[in-house]
Amino acid sequence: MIKRQRLVSRNFRKNMGKDKNEFLIGGVILGLFILVSLPFFFWDSQFDFLKEFLKSNPYYAPAIFIAVEILSIVVAPVVTLPLIPFMVGLIGSLATAIYATIGWTVGAIIAFLIARHFGRPLISKFVSLETIEKYEQRVSENTQFISLVLIRMVLPIDVISYAYGFFSGIAFWKYALATLIGTIPLTFVIAYAGGALISGQFSDLIYILVFGLIIFLVSWSVLRKTN
Repeated sequence: MIKRQRLVSRNFRKNMGKDKNEFLIGGVILGLFILVSLPFFFWDSQFDFLKEFLKSNPYYAPAIFIAVEILSIVVAPVVTLPLIPFMVGLIGSLATAIYATIGWTVGAIIAFLIARHFGRPLISKFVSLETIEKYEQRVSENTQFISLVLIRMVLPIDVISYAYGFFSGIAFWKYALATLIGTIPLTFVIAYAGGALISGQFSDLIYILVFGLIIFLVSWSVLRKTN
């Protein structure tokens, strides 16, 4: 058992070096995030009609947003991060962060259950099996809870959900709770960064982004040391 755990740990560290492309993708997504936010900064009045409509139908925006976020995890890869500043402009940062957390968590749980109970035939309809297999050596049913939380904070939530459901025998409750906790920091940082950007509070935006970067780097560092 100890030998197996050491092998998993070595492979985990080795595969960490393969994530450079994910940082590049993250930069592209950040650019899209800023691009989508610009209309709210310059032409906020153009969206007044939409805001009024949603005030009259307050359940539409949360329901649609949560559904889209769930689909973005289950049908990987579908990037909906740029949608967050749009929602911030409509319903505010706090509500957006909460709804994004719900959507990402539910989506991750669905992906996990699909992988665990239906296997390759159904997984292949939602995500590349080749991509899933890259994470085979990273997952283990012996992963400590805190490590699983950190994994949720630094690795792609969609692919890793399928990987844990398919390759590990980790308890469902452990995975679900770790996913919920692990998604909260990112959703709140993104939502409040979007709020600061579209309101022109650039100093707050810098503080929020730096805070988010610190959380990511600390999580990454701790994860590498504990695995």
